[in-house]
Amino acid sequence: WGKHTGHNKSANLSLNVNFDTMYLVSISGWANNLIEANTEVGALSVPSSGFAVSWDTTTYSQELRLHSDTDDALQWMLGAQYFEEGDDHSRLWGIAGYGTALVRPFLSGPNAIGIFAVGNSEWTSTSNALFGEVVYSVSDDFKITAGLRNTWEEASVTYHEAGFTPETPEQTKKFKELTYRLVFD
Repeated sequence: WGKHTGHNKSANLSLNVNFDTMYLVSISGWANNLIEANTEVGALSVPSSGFAVSWDTTTYSQELRLHSDTDDALQWMLGAQYFEEGDDHSRLWGIAGYGTALVRPFLSGPNAIGIFAVGNSEWTSTSNALFGEVVYSVSDDFKITAGLRNTWEEASVTYHEAGFTPETPEQTKKFKELTYRLVFD
């Protein structure tokens, strides 16, 4: 027994701008995903107990890249990237009572023993990066590529457990990493 509704929406925009000896690329993105679902977990022939969830996330992204555009042996690219994803109202409900999980998952009904909020949370995740790459053509048959990327990420979550414990304080983790690549082609 169960029911699932929701939507997945997204939009993307790409832009290329040419200059004399270089060109700019911009890629923008947005997405929204909504899931509302409920299910029976009682394993009985009639609806008896279960849970319901509501989850709504939004994502934003932006990348800018500037590329060289010449016939020189040395080509380069510089870029920046931003990404953010979050959910400010994920919710989980538990349901007990005949007929409540499929008929009215978020409201009490005449046959309900109880509907209780198990918890909800807010979370965000962001990532920023600066990167660059150079390609040197030693000959028509041999190229050397060197690149660097510096990435900063941060994730935070606040979880509320209804009826059990008080709200947990916001928990945040930060990460930073410099990565590289060197290719002989």
